[in-house]
Amino acid sequence: MVFVGGFNHVVRPERAHFLERLAKIPERYRILIATGYKDEAYGRLLSRARIVFNHGVRGEIICRVLETMACGSLAVLEEGNAGARRSWPRPNG
Repeated sequence: MVFVGGFNHVVRPERAHFLERLAKIPERYRILIATGYKDEAYGRLLSRARIVFNHGVRGEIICRVLETMACGSLAVLEEGNAGARRSWPRPNG
């Protein structure tokens, strides 16, 4: 699982909570929490990942989610992401 993004815990305390939980997952699951990837390195990272975690600031679908899916990885979003709910309705709901 990969997370690429900002680490400002003051601005995004809820995201910080999830990143702390991800960081505690045993090493055998190969979790990468990183910042500073750009351009080709960013694309290569998403292409290597199987799962990418994204926690939106305003409950929106951002480019990272679409880039993740374009690279063939699974995008994991926060529960209640309004953008995902509008874009991809659940079956029977």
